Amino acid sequence: MVEGLAFTSPDSWGETDRELLKKNQSKLDEKDTKGPLSIGAVSTIPSKNNESKKDEKKDKTAQVVVFGNSNFISNGNIGISGNMDLALNILNWLAEEEDLIAIKPKDKKSAPLILDQLQGKLILFACVICLPLFVIILGSFVIIRRRIKSA
Repeated sequence: MVEGLAFTSPDSWGETDRELLKKNQSKLDEKDTKGPLSIGAVSTIPSKNNESKKDEKKDKTAQVVVFGNSNFISNGNIGISGNMDLALNILNWLAEEEDLIAIKPKDKKSAPLILDQLQGKLILFACVICLPLFVIILGSFVIIRRRIKSA
């Protein structure tokens, strides 16, 4: 029995023109396969030669996990989008250690805010110039209004 494990989004497609892929110019056309596409599958095959009564454990099975490529567990990608959890859970399933299969909680690490030059200048202008200027103008307005009322 074969079951899909990981799929692409419905907006994806399987490109058939390798020349366009080499040029980084892929586009959806009528020859391409529309998504969602299976990029990972699992299969469990029961053993037919399991007639030995010496082994009273459950029937032996062959378990196979297949992915389109191994880039999701490469050094550069292992920390992205739960790839490490997926790889460890696959290994635990293959080793028949189902009690170790889990999705670990996300680490509460700081996420840096990356701004381009224009965004940095806008924040600087808003916080260092506009906000203090607004407070000064509002304060001046309140002082002038109070002096007018008291006179």
